[in-house]
Amino acid sequence: MLLSEIRLDSKDLMKMSLFRGVDPNPVLELLQGCRVLELEPDEVLLWPGQANETLYLVMEGRMQVFLDQAEGLHISSLGPGECAGEMSIIERSRTSAAVVAQERTRLLSVPQDLLWSLVDTTHAVAHNLLYILSGRLRRGNVVVAEGFEERRRFERFATEDKLTGLKNRRWFDESLTGFLASGATEETGFSMIMLDLDHFKRFNDRCGHPAGDRALQRVAQVIRNNLRPHDAAARYGGEEFAILMPRTRTEQAMEVAERLRLAVCRAELKDLDGRELPGVTISLGVAEHGPHDTAESLVRKADQALYRAKNLGRNRVAG
Repeated sequence: MLLSEIRLDSKDLMKMSLFRGVDPNPVLELLQGCRVLELEPDEVLLWPGQANETLYLVMEGRMQVFLDQAEGLHISSLGPGECAGEMSIIERSRTSAAVVAQERTRLLSVPQDLLWSLVDTTHAVAHNLLYILSGRLRRGNVVVAEGFEERRRFERFATEDKLTGLKNRRWFDESLTGFLASGATEETGFSMIMLDLDHFKRFNDRCGHPAGDRALQRVAQVIRNNLRPHDAAARYGGEEFAILMPRTRTEQAMEVAERLRLAVCRAELKDLDGRELPGVTISLGVAEHGPHDTAESLVRKADQALYRAKNLGRNRVAG
């Protein structure tokens, strides 16, 4: 980092957003004698948590701003005419981000007492500073929104079955345990359905695994299209699916299961090229949460009902 003095002229000022539309004469008088910093690429100007009493105006080059330099969490870039360090001065706090030279950069260093003198000297500087701050806050809001969106994507990937788009087994286990722990099942009822595709291995052997994937996707689509708003479905594993049904007694769950069975029977199945494939059927087991049931025992009851449906000839519902 090299320090040098510079004599500014009005052309230099007009390139800086802080001095846009400002009468240059009183400003030039105040700025004469300010130091210029010269940074090499990757040289750090400010670290997060650093005490700072200086505003830095970019004259040449480009700076990058990071929330976390080690993790590469890039917020924005600062080019000629833009500034750094103003937030910590105005908030009288330590810096919140790292500012690093992206290329060889020259910066005009303005001490904070001189900045306040400039604000007192001309309202245009105060107006420009407010505009700079509002833009910084807007960019910060965008970063926060993008961060939330990225988090939502990661959460979705962690809880979503890639093939079918339904929730996955991890989500199912956590949601069932959490719902039962809330104690909301006794008065309103809580049921679940376990279902799987009949003779799925035979279908795969005859039509191929890509066709098997299409069958799973089609059944998942039928499930989505036929559930009530408060029901939730997950791919439990392989060709098996599970449906959580809050506020539902056995009789209602049996009706939903039968509706699903008929919808799958009637659903057309095609491969990726649009060629028709043999249709598939499903068997379904229904269980209602009892006063002494745990998540494990409820799943076991639904599984037992599913196997009863299979033993009765498949393509049917059992409770």
